[in-house]
Amino acid sequence: MSASQRNPSSIAIAELMETSGVKFGTSGARGLVSAFSDRVAYAYTLAFLQHLEQSGALEPASSVVIAGDLRPSTGRILTASAQAISDRGHTPVHAGRIPNHVDAGPLKPSSPPLNRSSPSSAASRSRRSSPSAASPA
Repeated sequence: MSASQRNPSSIAIAELMETSGVKFGTSGARGLVSAFSDRVAYAYTLAFLQHLEQSGALEPASSVVIAGDLRPSTGRILTASAQAISDRGHTPVHAGRIPNHVDAGPLKPSSPPLNRSSPSSAASRSRRSSPSAASPA
């Protein structure tokens, strides 16, 4: 019996990745939008918050900024993510819709920018912003 079958409120991320088809890798959660249910969005957000808390990168009762891209599924995914943030004792701060995904991380006044400049990352950003390098939504 799996952890989630024993306790429905307990979600094993490895099991969720297998059963939903939504994997998590270096670029975040990836899968078909039809597989990216509210439960999956909630669970991945909760796991990310737990990781940040355990690593000391997110303090209790913090504000957590979320934003979404322009795809039709974004509204429900943001809602599920905001619920996970609230359920974990943090305050979700909605930063609106943006045309592309961004790096995720805690928001601290003393933190360095999430997109650190380096010759390779600057070149990568330049390619991504180029009309010829645009990827489909």
